[in-house]
Amino acid sequence: ILFENFICKSLTYKIYKFKEDYEIIVENKENNFTQFVLTKEDHTIGNVIQTELLENNNVIFSGYRIPHPLKPYLHIKIKTKSNTTPQNELQKSIKSLQKKLETIKKSFKNEMSKN
Repeated sequence: ILFENFICKSLTYKIYKFKEDYEIIVENKENNFTQFVLTKEDHTIGNVIQTELLENNNVIFSGYRIPHPLKPYLHIKIKTKSNTTPQNELQKSIKSLQKKLETIKKSFKNEMSKN
């Protein structure tokens, strides 16, 4: 993962590039409140991540929006309690979702092998 740091209007941005055309931009708004901008994602992943975050007791607020339907940006806002950071809670939520999806995949394969 490559990332760059730079300051713009007192906001800290980090850009994580996973592939040439996919990135996550981290905008630190204030302590324990961050906006993540994911490129090339839509309501499907936004809703799932938001729901998973809201099940977390360390997350005070989680919301997502797509600013314009013709632009490939998904904004996820997270506010956490002071004992953690939004980045940590986002990572925990994604790992939890991966475990849940793996469980569904195994169940599906087991059911399909019975037939």
